[in-house]
Amino acid sequence: AGRAVMASLNVQFLGVSGCATYACLRRTVPKLAQVEAACLALPMGMGLAAFLSFCSCALAGRVDTFFALTVPSLVMGIAWAVCVWWPRKDETQVKCGSCVRELWNEWWPMLGFCGVISLWLVWLCHHHYLSTDQYGSQFTGGTTYGDLAIHLQIITSIVNGPNDALPFWQWKSPIYSDSALLYPFLPDFLSAILMQGGWSLSMSLWVPSAMLCVATVLLLFLLGKRFTGSHRGGMITVCLVLCAGGLGFLWFVEDVTKGGFWATLRNLQVDYVHFIRQGTPRNPFWFQFVGNVMLPQRSSQMGFPLTLSALLLVDTGLKSRLPWRRFAMAWAGLVAGTLPFSLTHGFIALGVMGAVWVLLYPRLLLDWASLALPAATLGLPQILYFLASSGTVKSIKFAPMWQEEPLSDPLSYFNFLGPQSLIFWPVTLGLFPIVGLLAFLFLCTNKHKFQWAAGFLAVWVVASFVQFQPWALDNIKILYVAHFGISCAIAALLERAFRSKRWWIRIPMSLIALAVFLLLILSGLLGNIREGQTHYQYFDQNDRDMAHWARQHTDKDDLFFAAPFHAHPIPCLAGRGLMMGYVGWLSSHGYNYGEREQDWKKIAAGESNAPELLEKYHISYAVVGWEEQYTHPPVNGNYFVDTFPSVFKNAKHQVFDVRDAKRVAMQKKRTEEARRREERMTEEKERMTEQIEEEEAEKKRIEEEEAEKKRIEEEEAEKKRIEEEE
Repeated sequence: AGRAVMASLNVQFLGVSGCATYACLRRTVPKLAQVEAACLALPMGMGLAAFLSFCSCALAGRVDTFFALTVPSLVMGIAWAVCVWWPRKDETQVKCGSCVRELWNEWWPMLGFCGVISLWLVWLCHHHYLSTDQYGSQFTGGTTYGDLAIHLQIITSIVNGPNDALPFWQWKSPIYSDSALLYPFLPDFLSAILMQGGWSLSMSLWVPSAMLCVATVLLLFLLGKRFTGSHRGGMITVCLVLCAGGLGFLWFVEDVTKGGFWATLRNLQVDYVHFIRQGTPRNPFWFQFVGNVMLPQRSSQMGFPLTLSALLLVDTGLKSRLPWRRFAMAWAGLVAGTLPFSLTHGFIALGVMGAVWVLLYPRLLLDWASLALPAATLGLPQILYFLASSGTVKSIKFAPMWQEEPLSDPLSYFNFLGPQSLIFWPVTLGLFPIVGLLAFLFLCTNKHKFQWAAGFLAVWVVASFVQFQPWALDNIKILYVAHFGISCAIAALLERAFRSKRWWIRIPMSLIALAVFLLLILSGLLGNIREGQTHYQYFDQNDRDMAHWARQHTDKDDLFFAAPFHAHPIPCLAGRGLMMGYVGWLSSHGYNYGEREQDWKKIAAGESNAPELLEKYHISYAVVGWEEQYTHPPVNGNYFVDTFPSVFKNAKHQVFDVRDAKRVAMQKKRTEEARRREERMTEEKERMTEQIEEEEAEKKRIEEEEAEKKRIEEEEAEKKRIEEEE
């Protein structure tokens, strides 16, 4: 009954947040259509509710589920009631029934087009986020196999691990013990709250993810429709973003000639967006939006729709009159202020665009101030938290993407403005940069659209030259924000080709536009098809049994020694920390792990100082299983079997209690010394026995020699006597 009540609180939490946000938007931003307000309310309500829940837990100093679910629901419920029942008879009055009629009468193209894509995205979310078969094994798909694990570790560290009872500024990283959590955690915090509220781990993952993916599609459609003025433009924008890719379809054609079209299409072996054949200059700097960004990287799931919401609100504010303009700008600033803990790259992108738009719209300084004030008030403390915890500012450097190594002298322009800078983006994205430049030239005739698109172009240029994190490919999250606006510009150019009044111009221009559109989306479309074909086992029943044992029989603060495998069940399902997690994440998150990696190898090899190292890192348990045997170097299982007591064992894993590593090691050392001492005493005794036996043998030999000598003398004497007698 208690779990049912908590589960109902989850539904109330999500429902009230969306309805309250819709009501507040309708009251304060009347320029928004009701359908637009409803689409904005879905991600904004979830993001603001998650942020309020996080703030309430931060004030409480710990993660309290009931507190985290009820406080945001109460606050947003009061706002909803005020907006609905406050007597006001103007265009801002909330009319929920008219929203449905408006959706059916005016927005049916969006309803049909986005509905089909949304069903596919919902199925992908359910399929990729730990779907379970009848044997208890859990599965994922695509590149979600890689990044899902870090989100599982953050969620379970909050639900079952040490972060449950700690204030957020003391939260520990699940991949690097005794270090701060340096990943934007708000989407995972939301899933942790829903999981504590009674939902399963899989459900707390895929339900909010599906809602946010659907919101992203809807907001991309609205952004494209705003920019192009037609539903067709919104559809083109959605396709250009979801199917963004380069020239990989050329290799698909090559594979088709070898294996046949349907056989190749039914079993796509490679990602034709990020994959490139051997012999080409360099891998393309791009990831497919759905399979490589939205599904595996949950920060993008919440961050991108929030970023799109802020952009739509800014555009609405620019088209509104006072005082509604400043309300829209304030809403945009409020949404932007929640971004650093969701998607720090989105906050950076909005900052770059805001700086450009302030220069291009200098008469709206007070309106920009109404945006900047809430964004800075909420966002800058979050940015300072990341900088203070990690020193991430050291990883920000001037590093053009087409350079293999960052430049030491940024003023040496000839070092980076070479031939590679001209061919880099055409090789990476095919026709996209060329058509994008043509679209910007086309927009020169419309001042507002050109100024609007200039902000996105500035983000693209900044992200092309400045690296914001240790891993250069993380800049893709900033580039995709710019890609949203550039896709709208391309959609406006392509959509214009379909609207010529003269049929002899419209038909050839439409065919050209259709061909360009297909070339732009074909590689990404193949990537999306492949995403639904992949299916990988993530955990089996043995993994889940060990994780269940760890949750039941170990403390939340206990640390494990295990293989630095990204999807290890101990941190992913049990929420327990590791001495050292996956090396790829340690590098991309900016951890200095060199010394710890060497210590891990010494413990794995069972060297003489292994007990001291186990004590140094406060390790309580060690796991020896399938992952540990196939890591490099493999863990010396015999060392743990001979040294420490086993506390859990199944067909795949064995867990050893190493909490008294030093005592066990000293006891083993004393036992070994006693054994060696006994062996030495036995050897000494045997040596002395052998010596006595040798002495006795020597004495006997001497006696025999003397007896023989005496006998000979007696014989000689007898012989002499006889001779004398004779």
